[in-house]
Amino acid sequence: MSESKRIMSGFIANGYSQGVTIFSQVVLVPFFIANWGVNLYGDWLILIALPMYIALSDMGFTASAASRMCMMAGKQRDEEVLTTFISAWYLSILLAAGLSLLLFGIFVGLQALGTYKFTTISTETARLGFCLYLLYMFLTVLCGSMSAVYKYAQKYSLNIYINNTARLLESVCTVVMLILKMDLIAVITGMVIIRFAGLVMMGVVAKRFVPFLSFGSRYFSFGKIKELTASSLHFSMFYTAVNLFPQAFLIALGNAFSSEVVVGYTMVKTLSRFGFQVLNSYNSSLTVEISHLTGKQDWEKIFAIVEKSFYYFIAFAVAYMLGGLALVDDIFRWWSRQDFSIDHILFLLVSATSLMQSIWMLFFSVFSSSNNHGRASRIYCMLSLGYLVVVFAAMKNQGLYGFLALGLLIEAIMLVVLLSDYRKYKVAKSFKLMTTI
Repeated sequence: MSESKRIMSGFIANGYSQGVTIFSQVVLVPFFIANWGVNLYGDWLILIALPMYIALSDMGFTASAASRMCMMAGKQRDEEVLTTFISAWYLSILLAAGLSLLLFGIFVGLQALGTYKFTTISTETARLGFCLYLLYMFLTVLCGSMSAVYKYAQKYSLNIYINNTARLLESVCTVVMLILKMDLIAVITGMVIIRFAGLVMMGVVAKRFVPFLSFGSRYFSFGKIKELTASSLHFSMFYTAVNLFPQAFLIALGNAFSSEVVVGYTMVKTLSRFGFQVLNSYNSSLTVEISHLTGKQDWEKIFAIVEKSFYYFIAFAVAYMLGGLALVDDIFRWWSRQDFSIDHILFLLVSATSLMQSIWMLFFSVFSSSNNHGRASRIYCMLSLGYLVVVFAAMKNQGLYGFLALGLLIEAIMLVVLLSDYRKYKVAKSFKLMTTI
């Protein structure tokens, strides 16, 4: 299969993943409320909020290991590939287990202080449910770690299909159990069983494509962990800036403006992120392919793919924003069942920020695919942190447009930084290619 076909296959698979997520969000909430009632559903949301932080325990090691493994593909370095994977795998287990114990201790402590209260479920049920959901999130982390093997074998899209089919089965199973009036413990147990079955399936299928795959602890290497640490920390900084800082902005928005403004901004952000997710799904697939091409040192093909993709991104961004301006009012009336018009300036600023981020992340994939995050992750983390300081200090004294324009400016700065780094990288690799010839 050619590079373009694998990239498109990964893009379509990521679309399937987004579809499963949307299906779960749309379908499950009405079933929870209809069969459990608002109070028990509220207890459920409170119960699962804390265990979900286990998803952050990986600290970027899986992504770094996957990039390293991809660069070694086809070079007869099976043992080093296995050492890289197993080191990241066992580290994920240790970090997730340690964080699980910490979260359970926090949970018990908050219960003892009376600040972690539930409306309908008992203390014993809450603790058992909490432990089961910790186990569910623990298995989720391991499923994520398995993705490194599939990326190495150039079966990235298959990994997405297996993982998200398991998620879809979890949703269907949950709906059935809710209809049968099963309790909270039964629902979480069903989720754990299906997630464990999905993990086993991922391991069995991976063994077919990577015959030397083993999970023996003898392949664990502290030296390999040390080798991956720098790139993993850079990835963690970048991941935090991209995914967690926007939540802090929303909190600041809620403190300074009315609930109507918060709801309007959130709905516009959700719509704009649809375009962001389309491009990001492509970026995720592209990064895996670039890692393999980097291992082959096929710089000419890498630059050709990235630059062609850049023009596709620009065309998509223009079409998306023009279409959004024409249809956003109708979309929001249908979505909210309310007759009101959306602020088009707000839509433009939020959408432009999301799409600008996707465009510079295209050039960032050239560096992240080889675990060479460079200065970009540090710059973006510092800019985002500084932005939040300004927002929290001055939000009540300034208009929303000003802060959104500042956020757009930060994304534009990052695009300039990445274009500059990309040009230098391209010149260096082109010179290396010329001297080799």
